[in-house]
Amino acid sequence: MEKTANRRPRLSTSKPNIPKPQPGLPFRTIQLPIFNEQYVVERLIDNIMLLDYPKDRFEVHVLDDSTDKTLEITQQKVKAYKAQGFQIEQIRALTVKVLRRGH
Repeated sequence: MEKTANRRPRLSTSKPNIPKPQPGLPFRTIQLPIFNEQYVVERLIDNIMLLDYPKDRFEVHVLDDSTDKTLEITQQKVKAYKAQGFQIEQIRALTVKVLRRGH
């Protein structure tokens, strides 16, 4: 993970095809805390991605510490939306702990 002055660290090394930002609209981060929600996680993510807001002006963090099938479902959804150019990440607490330690 690389960190530069006045920029937050990048969570992914992949570079989705994101259109240039529209002036005047603030960048937003949407965080979705999830735990064992295999029956609703697909609808939740799908509905968030339907926001009437330019996809280059928001990112979605799915904070997923599930111990059931939710992890796989979320992983598939994140992959599909990334392929469409959305900025979305699946983040687990273990990942956050490692990032905090700087490893």
